Amino acid sequence: SGRLHSRLGRRCVGVVLLPSSTRVKSMILVVDDPKTSGEVGELLGLTRQGVDYLAKTDPTFPAPVAVLSIGRVWEREDIIAWAREKGRLK
Repeated sequence: SGRLHSRLGRRCVGVVLLPSSTRVKSMILVVDDPKTSGEVGELLGLTRQGVDYLAKTDPTFPAPVAVLSIGRVWEREDIIAWAREKGRLK
């Protein structure tokens, strides 16, 4: 699981804690334009719950780049590319 460390403008910097069985215990994750479920919903014209449903049921939907204490976080460009391919841009 991850924990949000700081947010700098439109860039999200997170510290991801890895399982104790791994040699590396944590890593820094930098996402240039992070989007939460609610923000992804705004891009796609869906509710946060609609985004969560898509993420769980559509195997083509992009995987989140991180799961933080605030929830799943996607890279904006991944969502935009998927939405263009599927004809789902709002």
